[in-house]
Amino acid sequence: MKKTLLMVLVCISFLQAELPATLKGGYPVCTTEEYFEQFISATVNKDIKMIKYLASLGVCVISKKGLKVTVLDTSMFSGKAKIRAWLNNKPIILWTNLENVILKK
Repeated sequence: MKKTLLMVLVCISFLQAELPATLKGGYPVCTTEEYFEQFISATVNKDIKMIKYLASLGVCVISKKGLKVTVLDTSMFSGKAKIRAWLNNKPIILWTNLENVILKK
């Protein structure tokens, strides 16, 4: 039991470090956690109007495969990841699904 708990704590601390990664693509990325949650909710509820609205604001887009990012934080039990990408040589903080993130080895 103690070994299992230790392993879980080590894994959690490992996931909290800034880690290089790439995106699988095809998943939403949003500029804030709130927009990300709204996008996911709209997707689950098949609210196409809301999805289009968030996209028209430019606050959520569908990610492209292979985008290089840095994982800043994960919400392991919620399935979300806070990432940093670079756009025109400027950092941008985004939120996405954990499934979208491929950690570099």
